[in-house]
Amino acid sequence: MSLKRKIISGIVSAFAVVSFTTFVSAQNTSTQQQDSVNQQEKRDKRMKRNGGGRDRRGGGMMRGLEKLNLTDAQKEQIRLIKEANRPNQTEMEEIKGLMQAKRNGTITAEQTEKLKNFREQMKQKQEGVKQQILGVLTQEQRAEYDKMQAERKQRHEQRKQERQNRQKSNTDQKDN
Repeated sequence: MSLKRKIISGIVSAFAVVSFTTFVSAQNTSTQQQDSVNQQEKRDKRMKRNGGGRDRRGGGMMRGLEKLNLTDAQKEQIRLIKEANRPNQTEMEEIKGLMQAKRNGTITAEQTEKLKNFREQMKQKQEGVKQQILGVLTQEQRAEYDKMQAERKQRHEQRKQERQNRQKSNTDQKDN
């Protein structure tokens, strides 16, 4: 084989390898993009099914307020209460960093304590907000809200029991 053919053959081979790897990596990228799009669509469907997310539905802790026939004044008062009690951005950035460290497994004992304290503060703050919002409701609205909460708790307990029964039956089937 002549030197010219060897050089041409080498160039064609190199071009084929580069083309093939480009093609494969482009397919992997499009697959990853498609997976990402599918995950986002699922998230969007879940958000839509759940009423649009926590912040749009009463902060997650006050579900069902839309069913209480609130007056415009009550809606405005509740909006102001929520607005005044929103977490500040710098705190949230710090917490995101702590959560990232926890996911990575690099969290220190001091950071763990800080995260625990933040969670306690958030629980207290949420309870305070809840009490302020409940203070805006009339007696009839409060009674209806309490009734909805009791029903929600009962449904939660039923689902919990069903889940335990399924797990038990799955365990029994595996044992047989």
